[in-house]
Amino acid sequence: MSSTYIETPILYDSSLELLSINLPTNISKTIKHLPFNDHDFVPAITRTTDEFGDSLSKAGDFYSFQDPEKSIIKKISYRVINGGTSVVFTPIIFGNSFGWKLNSIQFNLPSILLPNCITISQESSDFLVVDLLLDINVFITLRIPVNSFFQNENKLQYSTLYQWCHYSIPYSFDSRKPLHIQALNHLNLIIPLKDGGLLKFTRDTAFGNALVIPFTDSSYVDKFTFSFFGSRKKENEDGIPDVIDLNGTDKVSTRAVLDLVAQENSLITISIDKSIKIWNLNETRLIRKLKLNDHLPKSLHRLLFNLKPTSLLSLVNNTLVVFLPIEPKIIKIFSITDDLSLDEQQSILPDIKPEWHFHSYKVLKIDDSCKIWISWCFNKARLLQQVDVSSDGTLTWNEVYDNSELTNSLDNEFIQLQSGGFEQVGSIVQQNLQN
Repeated sequence: MSSTYIETPILYDSSLELLSINLPTNISKTIKHLPFNDHDFVPAITRTTDEFGDSLSKAGDFYSFQDPEKSIIKKISYRVINGGTSVVFTPIIFGNSFGWKLNSIQFNLPSILLPNCITISQESSDFLVVDLLLDINVFITLRIPVNSFFQNENKLQYSTLYQWCHYSIPYSFDSRKPLHIQALNHLNLIIPLKDGGLLKFTRDTAFGNALVIPFTDSSYVDKFTFSFFGSRKKENEDGIPDVIDLNGTDKVSTRAVLDLVAQENSLITISIDKSIKIWNLNETRLIRKLKLNDHLPKSLHRLLFNLKPTSLLSLVNNTLVVFLPIEPKIIKIFSITDDLSLDEQQSILPDIKPEWHFHSYKVLKIDDSCKIWISWCFNKARLLQQVDVSSDGTLTWNEVYDNSELTNSLDNEFIQLQSGGFEQVGSIVQQNLQN
């Protein structure tokens, strides 16, 4: 296994200014676009005095700009803090030879953000669109000028609030609870539900009235069985239960969608029970249902995917790559045939020890071959692997460190104070140097 690499520290500027914005707490007034007074911006939820606890992230992720060459800022990171009542967005640039002065932006919400119910998209290279779903059924859409991340360029003024902030209640999630939200673009959102259903939110503009369309399969009828008989936990022919408990209090259908990818008019989803569904995106109807169990040994048929939504699917042209976060960890590469069947091209077993947890992966298709990068995590350590899959099925693995070598280094301190007021966050970004 080749281990050619370079190390690049990830630096966080501790002097980065924080712009904190309290969003309106008067929901009715905000939906109607009425004038505000000072009391409408008092935080609805009292912040605690536990600064350390409040600063801990409940969730977070990165968003990569669609056309990074047109923007100085290449990525945006977000963190959900204060028990889910605040979201912090931080700009990321690679190289700052001009000495740009940037700031993070914190939005304080009128209520608690539902788990995994935040998504970021782009209206253009100048505007980010952030959609958030709160526990009071309120949808908040933020249209953030990218220039607002530069100091002294803030466009997020209360006097123009309705130009960058929009509240709506397009759907009641009291009976059909969301599992997560994923944006296809700034006009179309997909919302998988805990009862196994799927909703499409579509609008003409970022602040336009959303048309909510359920995808057509049996989930709407099944939701009544889910509501009244979910506790019986019936099993299907593979021995997989219809319903599982989430944290011992919340029930989730095993048909619930964990990840999805879209291409042109097709939407492909993967669910907890390892089923893959292909949908017509415009007509919001089911075209084909496939089972990953048809490509797995019987001993793995009853295993379920992790409940937490994560990136399991990658679609490039007619090549579908599926990561199976089970033991043993498996990567399946399929070709989607003309009749929408899955023709298995490759089954890959990553060379990784069981204690390493899957984080994410990326796929690059080059003619008839592809490159796959896989990120693993364990405690404070991170491991990046890359495998080349040739057209004849030959695998060539590359990684930064030998797996066992890095495992023995887990006690090392990855966060340390650097000179000049910078902190080193995480470990390293690895760049493969293979020809």
